[in-house]
Amino acid sequence: MRIWQFPVFLAALLAAVACCVEPGRATGRTGAEFADIAWFAGSNELAVVDLDTGEWSTYKHRAPLVPYAHRQLAAGVTLVSWIDRSLRCGFLLLDEKGRVLYRRDGYAAYEFGEGVLLALRMGEALENQPSEYAVEIVDPAAPGDARRYKNTIPLTPTGRDWRAPLESESRPPLLMTYESRAGGADYLYPWARLLKFRALAEDGSVAWTSEVTTGRLVTSLELLYTGQGIHLLYAQYDYGSGEYLLLDGASGELIWQSPQFAMPATKTKYPYLNFLDILPHEERGKVLRFPAYDSRERIMKVAEVNLQEGGIELVEDNPWLAKISQACGSVQTAPSGVGTWSEVLDGGETLALRREALHMSRAAAEVWSRSLVPEFGERLELVAVGDKLLLLVELPGRVTGLGAQGIPHLLDRQAGKEVRIPVEGEPTAFRPLAYGEQLFLLTSDDAQLVRWHPFADDGAS
Repeated sequence: MRIWQFPVFLAALLAAVACCVEPGRATGRTGAEFADIAWFAGSNELAVVDLDTGEWSTYKHRAPLVPYAHRQLAAGVTLVSWIDRSLRCGFLLLDEKGRVLYRRDGYAAYEFGEGVLLALRMGEALENQPSEYAVEIVDPAAPGDARRYKNTIPLTPTGRDWRAPLESESRPPLLMTYESRAGGADYLYPWARLLKFRALAEDGSVAWTSEVTTGRLVTSLELLYTGQGIHLLYAQYDYGSGEYLLLDGASGELIWQSPQFAMPATKTKYPYLNFLDILPHEERGKVLRFPAYDSRERIMKVAEVNLQEGGIELVEDNPWLAKISQACGSVQTAPSGVGTWSEVLDGGETLALRREALHMSRAAAEVWSRSLVPEFGERLELVAVGDKLLLLVELPGRVTGLGAQGIPHLLDRQAGKEVRIPVEGEPTAFRPLAYGEQLFLLTSDDAQLVRWHPFADDGAS
């Protein structure tokens, strides 16, 4: 089900180990003095290394929450979100001193309109039980007054003009509330036919509500297009059939409703980490054109929908479909060829990424080289330099608020050999969240933010 595609928003951090490090025995480092420290998350522990000395500290039985992003909101409130290795997410609202104002586990938060947060909860469908969806509208200035809607899905338009650059959507979404079917055990058809829509205003209030009864039970619902004073939706019955709904944007009144054997054909825009399924379309006056699959004739056609009066017509226009495919397609270029760079280190060496190899040189003479191609990220960047170790991280295409988080490569500075990171599973590099001179981390065992200095005087781990 296409429920909603969030801009990049999840974020937070790993783990409190107050029980492992006594506060009175910490080294007393400040946040600024952790510049030569690298942090790694494993499947069930944390590992921290001093890049100057190579000294490790590890903390077992700390299931870390993988950092993602954080964002400063109004009135000194910070939104901190996280996601763990089981893809369970959550978020916190913190005040200027890092104190928790509001916390929701299992929800992902998104800012829209006038600084209002929309938080979405989605439960996984197991054993033929339908997923459970819920939405909260949260004012960061008064999180205790959050409004909750059960059995509700936020909808944002999947349609984009194929000729325009891809931009994130920040407009208030349309909410759809459904009634679960009797017994709630029908995985394919979990909803009743009666659907209730709410339109949100910029301040998070409800602008209007309306109800629509579909012709048959539906398996999913997409908001295809918002514009020209209307909302165009597609309610899918099963593969190959569904119905189109046209709602008045100012009142929610149903203008037109029609079953069709033509499914809107979404395409993947910008693959390689930054993928987004969109419905490429083009407006021609009051007519909206988009690719659609004709399930009866089993061919791709162009759907033309009248946005004012309703009505749909399927036409063959292969040249237009070819333009769409070319515009939405993307050639996946090797990341190492895209992100070549060269940096002069503090010791006078030059570290350079050239195509599929990393080179260290001094005074034009090569010291070492090694093959190093990103396996997952779009960019390979040097994020920290120590006297003994270098940290390079494969980063996603979109920069997050937490800086260097991604797949790490820890190298010996003198020989270029990769140094093993002592954690179970694939390690993830991250940076703690800093409030002044304090570092805050989060684990899933107690999910409490605490101050933590990672190195004890006695080197205990």
